[in-house]
Amino acid sequence: MNKIEERKKFIKIRSEISIPNRIKKSEVITSKLIELIAEDDYDAILLYAPLKDEVNISGVFNHFYDKDRFFPRVNGDTMEFYKVDALTDLEKGNFNVSEPKKECEAIQYDKSKKYICVMPGVSYDERGYRIGYGKGYYDKYLASVDSASIYKVGVCFEDCKSDGIEAEESDIKADTVIFA
Repeated sequence: MNKIEERKKFIKIRSEISIPNRIKKSEVITSKLIELIAEDDYDAILLYAPLKDEVNISGVFNHFYDKDRFFPRVNGDTMEFYKVDALTDLEKGNFNVSEPKKECEAIQYDKSKKYICVMPGVSYDERGYRIGYGKGYYDKYLASVDSASIYKVGVCFEDCKSDGIEAEESDIKADTVIFA
């Protein structure tokens, strides 16, 4: 099965997860993510604002109020991360996704800091390869920065775990994936 077929399959599966089950699984993933971030004492966290059916990791933002937190904003064919101090710094943007307002400060990487990037996905496999929505925003972004210095974490519902995603040369895999 190719990525287009798998994307359709897993979007359908994900949409059929009951709301109570999605909430419970999101809470389990968020808890594991909080443990991971605290354990390795990251300085900055690259998050995302979830769409309706995605893993909701909002609790991470509030838990780490003392760390720099960044959210993505799509600008044409590219994506950049911007500092967000409060959720009121987000507004509806491309694809009806909450994105940082224009006045938010773009991320400036500092080699002395530890970064972690939490990546949503329609599906992940055990190796860390993902299927997103097909635009390649995370792959392009991570290829444009020194992604070796960013710890990449995928989050995914267990129901959407793939047996093996057909990886392409441009795909950048997650260092670890949290399933629930």
